[in-house]
Amino acid sequence: MRPRFTGRIVSVRAAIAIRGYARRMWIGTLFALAAGLVWGLVFVVPLLLPAYPAVRLSCARYLAFGLIALPLAWFDRRRLADLTRADWVEASSSASSATCCTTCAWPRQSSAPADRCRR
Repeated sequence: MRPRFTGRIVSVRAAIAIRGYARRMWIGTLFALAAGLVWGLVFVVPLLLPAYPAVRLSCARYLAFGLIALPLAWFDRRRLADLTRADWVEASSSASSATCCTTCAWPRQSSAPADRCRR
């Protein structure tokens, strides 16, 4: 028996699909917000902890991001196993160049807000 059209969603499957899409959209939005907040900490933490050297803060940041990435990599380990050696070489060279540029640039900057205002 065919359902009558009442102006609403006719199919239960369509209703479930729309509800699932809306849920995934909210979860994605929350993850994007969390990523933005973590990225913002890069600028806030040196102001909150001026006594710590910038290199130490940078190392702590990379360690924290690595610890966040480990469980994510574990869940995606099947796709990571498909990567070739060239993929890993490219990824490590990109990561090391970003780390080197960041580490070399930070010691020249002061993390104290008063020093930044005097320049």
